[in-house]
Amino acid sequence: MLTKDETDLAHARGIVADCCQHSDAAVIAACATILILDRNGEDAHRVKELRETLDKSAA
Repeated sequence: MLTKDETDLAHARGIVADCCQHSDAAVIAACATILILDRNGEDAHRVKELRETLDKSAA
């Protein structure tokens, strides 16, 4: 059974993987969730860059 953090992390990774189907705000939130729950994981660098790009385009 997955913990709440593992479930949240999996959900956030799904949003990022299918980012064209979600709003920028949802993708930014998913990126933040991944960085909080798995800061040193394999996705951390990619989602940090994605979040920074979306933040810049939203400004």
